[in-house]
Amino acid sequence: MTASPLSLWTLLAVGVSLSASLVNSTKWWLLLRGAGLEVAWRRAAYHYLVGYFLNNIITGLGEVKRVVDVGRETGAVSAVASTVFVERWTGVTGHLFVSLIAVSVAASRYE
Repeated sequence: MTASPLSLWTLLAVGVSLSASLVNSTKWWLLLRGAGLEVAWRRAAYHYLVGYFLNNIITGLGEVKRVVDVGRETGAVSAVASTVFVERWTGVTGHLFVSLIAVSVAASRYE
């Protein structure tokens, strides 16, 4: 029995989404370490994924949850808030950069 193209695309989408979540949680963990906060990668990934889930319910709730929870664990709420801000900012600027490239490539196809 062969897999349908739809199921292959679905598997690819799930794989890309999981990979992006792991990369982003690692990015945040590195930012936490750069701020001098000792948080295990597994804890950072856990808090990142919980925040990702909560952002699907109410935008911004996931960031608040990360700041509150990791701030309690480390005792440095303002440092955690700074890392969350930088993590989100780098994500937004990355999306903007990729979007500008996509628009320029698409525009060049119609010249």
